[in-house]
Amino acid sequence: MKINDVVELLKKEGYECVFFGDSERKVEGFSDPSDYRNNSIIWLGDIKYLELKDGQNCSDVALLLCSENFKEKKLFPNVLVCKDPRNAFVRLLELSQKEDELVGIAESAVIDPGTVIGKNVYIGPNCVIGKDVIIGDNSKLMPGCYIEHTKMGNNCVVYPNCVIGMAGFGFRKEKSLVMEPHIGKVILGDDVEVLSGSVIERGSTKDTTIGKGTKLACLTNIGHNVTVGENCQIIGGIMNGFATIGDRSELIRCIVANRIKIGHDVKIGLNSTVVRDIPDNVIAFGSPAKVKGSN
Repeated sequence: MKINDVVELLKKEGYECVFFGDSERKVEGFSDPSDYRNNSIIWLGDIKYLELKDGQNCSDVALLLCSENFKEKKLFPNVLVCKDPRNAFVRLLELSQKEDELVGIAESAVIDPGTVIGKNVYIGPNCVIGKDVIIGDNSKLMPGCYIEHTKMGNNCVVYPNCVIGMAGFGFRKEKSLVMEPHIGKVILGDDVEVLSGSVIERGSTKDTTIGKGTKLACLTNIGHNVTVGENCQIIGGIMNGFATIGDRSELIRCIVANRIKIGHDVKIGLNSTVVRDIPDNVIAFGSPAKVKGSN
């Protein structure tokens, strides 16, 4: 499409943007700045991330999305200045890749007869839905999921090979180790997404809860009785039993100890180990994690 079409599309989506350059120039797809392909669109927050091949220069970039304070924007022939260039770029990707909506139940899915299934739900091949499950409207369960003892809100997505609602790790000592009973559930709020290979354990004495709009990256382990707030990003790692994570917090490949409380609007850096409570509105990292500044 032409750049003018791209600009108009973003404006219809509600993005604030101003274009400088040749609006008739055609663009063909998208590139990562580290591997630029001619005639494509990129976004940059810092010029250091742009790696051009031999014979390429900034003038070969068909369209750059950037913020107003991007100092090097004058090096590029066609620039779309956006208030939020990263999200504008991602939204363009989403619109270009829009696929047919998944609805229906695969023949190979195994579903307990007591399962409550909402409207426009998709349950993919080889999914197993065990006892005590409610699936909200427009939710999608991708192939190979195992789910039991779970109440799922509307518009949730569970990606392939996730396990939700199994008992967590808890044993008492007798002559041998005996699994402790789990009587809680997993509660997923609306718009929760759980990426591939993740595990969410059901509560032992209370429910394990994932708040509305929260996203869990691949290989995230949520222990029993954990409470995760709304609109969080849990990017892998292990949240141990009874931990509490406040709204809008972001954790990157962290280990959070048992019964730790993490506040609202917190960012915890890569590979941190959290063994003490973390207050609201801070950035913390390290092993053990320590507060390093405000968020």
